[in-house]
Amino acid sequence: MFTTHQKTKTHTTEPVTSRQHLAENIPLESKRGGSVSQALERSLGNSLVQRNASSGNPTGTCAGGQGCHCVNCASPANVTLEDPTEMEQTTCTSSTSGNGFDITFDPSTTTPRPQANEIQFIQSIQMTADGTAMNPGTYYSRFAYRDPTAISDSTYIDHLASFRTPYLAENGHGTAGFSNSGSTGNATFHDAPNTGGGDRGFKTSANPTGWNTVVYNFQTLAFATVGTDCGTWYDGIGWTYTKTAADQVAGSNGTSSGFASLLGPSASTQAAFDRFNSVKGFTPCTSSVAPGP
Repeated sequence: MFTTHQKTKTHTTEPVTSRQHLAENIPLESKRGGSVSQALERSLGNSLVQRNASSGNPTGTCAGGQGCHCVNCASPANVTLEDPTEMEQTTCTSSTSGNGFDITFDPSTTTPRPQANEIQFIQSIQMTADGTAMNPGTYYSRFAYRDPTAISDSTYIDHLASFRTPYLAENGHGTAGFSNSGSTGNATFHDAPNTGGGDRGFKTSANPTGWNTVVYNFQTLAFATVGTDCGTWYDGIGWTYTKTAADQVAGSNGTSSGFASLLGPSASTQAAFDRFNSVKGFTPCTSSVAPGP
């Protein structure tokens, strides 16, 4: 179904005319499947970007099923609005299976149609264990390289050590979309989080200090990275990944669920976006400004 909302855009500075795209596929900290151990700590999916060398437009089809539509949307108070009179209609689709999560942003369902040569997903994450948010390196020491990008509530932009931009597709995870007067292409992303409980592990009789429940809180949003709309945040989905001590014993990878429609980034996601860019020395086409209280 269609939902009506107000488009969000970050404050514009000088556009960037060229950006470095990583040419090699980035290996994750772990592979999918197999037994869960400390080496299986990860938060990014494994999909590879496909590009048409002649046009620069992405190719390929949507990863995974579509069926969970953005519903019951209401404009959040902490989104910076570009123009309160400019209303946008769009359908954002996502689905889960076990610990897997798939999301698609289809520009052809958006009114007014986006004007962007490239649209990619950005994903923020906040890790919690037994109800306490913590920095990634506190939870799992091999994630310590992410700590400099975390803000005060431990939210950070999901990334691997080799990432130099916050954009998932150009770092080898998902496909970039596009939208112009002649045609559109979907932006897609797949994730399948897994955890063995970090450095502490899950609680068992042999490990009484382990965690009972680990929850990752995600926001995954489409973002215009090139073109007239560069710097515009489009729709997204808020979702969670949960794994319990009982899941660990049963050999389960945990569950992805908890959809919430997003009309733009939360204050924490936008601040984490700024923090990531500052730490990495990356200047997007805009300078994102986290809204005030």
